[in-house]
Amino acid sequence: MSLLLVVIINLPVVLRTFVHSHIHNAKQTDYFTILPFISLCICIFLIYVHGLMWSIFGALVITLIILFTNIGRFYKFCIHLKKTSFSPGFVAISAIETVLLLGYMCVLFVFFPSFINVDISKKIVYMGDAKSGYVEKGTELARTTAKVLIYRDAHNDFGFDKKASDNENSALTETAEVAETTEATETIQVAEATELAETTEAAEQKPAVLFISDIFADETDSVGTLAYLADKGYAVYSMTFYDRKLSYFDDVRDVNFISKAALRNENKTNKDGFAEKYDKIVKFNYDKYDSAVLIMTELGIDQFYILADGYCIPAAEQLAEVYPDKIVNIYKINSDNEIPGYVDGYGNFSATKPLEWAILGYKMNRRWDDAKRIAFFANKKFTKTE
Repeated sequence: MSLLLVVIINLPVVLRTFVHSHIHNAKQTDYFTILPFISLCICIFLIYVHGLMWSIFGALVITLIILFTNIGRFYKFCIHLKKTSFSPGFVAISAIETVLLLGYMCVLFVFFPSFINVDISKKIVYMGDAKSGYVEKGTELARTTAKVLIYRDAHNDFGFDKKASDNENSALTETAEVAETTEATETIQVAEATELAETTEAAEQKPAVLFISDIFADETDSVGTLAYLADKGYAVYSMTFYDRKLSYFDDVRDVNFISKAALRNENKTNKDGFAEKYDKIVKFNYDKYDSAVLIMTELGIDQFYILADGYCIPAAEQLAEVYPDKIVNIYKINSDNEIPGYVDGYGNFSATKPLEWAILGYKMNRRWDDAKRIAFFANKKFTKTE
């Protein structure tokens, strides 16, 4: 939606050259030249928040082209010169920019992310570190070093006090949704419907699940999996640590807002490099898990499951050896059960960031089928543990 806002803000700038009243009104001040700077600020903010992605990079490039095309007119606006005539060259460039903007807008619509209703019952932000301990932030001025998002069952007050009728209705809804997908998905969901109806009482006793995203994605890219797992009665704790940095490339690509995009590209083009730095990546993920144990203990959670993806799997296994009394079990995504077409470490990336997914060259899957499968298999393994 933010990228569409960038398009909407830039459109009047390029279209004004074709508006008759604007061209011939010699007393008109060209206020439109301010708009590309607003778009540029939005792009920079999006890169800061989400990191560099192809979709944002495209908006940034188009915005910079429009800004530099209009920089002369912006200068005249600043010194209060009221001149509205456009040279033929300027009109031609504006026409090209209009085509670029409209084409970019079409791409955004074609690769529009899929959305899912999610209930994040609580968000906790921390300051501090693993050595001195994490404490909840008391002021916005303090540096955020960790964030916890707690996913709970959106339908029945955190998944507790579940009634059999609610479970049956939920199961029927899930089964109906899957009827539109593959036969394999239907089989899983039918089994899930039966399981949900038979394990109502057990659901009330399910402990917490810890999730930390792998190096290629962030917590929002696994939102579907976490939400579906929470709907089965678990309290899912998704943690992000900002005081941890992976120095994989040892150059500018390790900068926070570039690193994930660079790692995704490296994973696609040079997998051998990851094999060489396997220990460094696992150690990086292990340190995050180690910090997560501190926070889980601080929250009063003595035992929990782990949902692990990609390079987080070996790190979680190492953690289980160190804390056998705390970690009940680990579900290893695409390892314990094969998820067809799933790319390790990316979560629900194909649904949350379909344009990036397409550029990487992976098979498109805009639905939340993988998220449902992972939640189903994880619940099955966790329930057996109980």
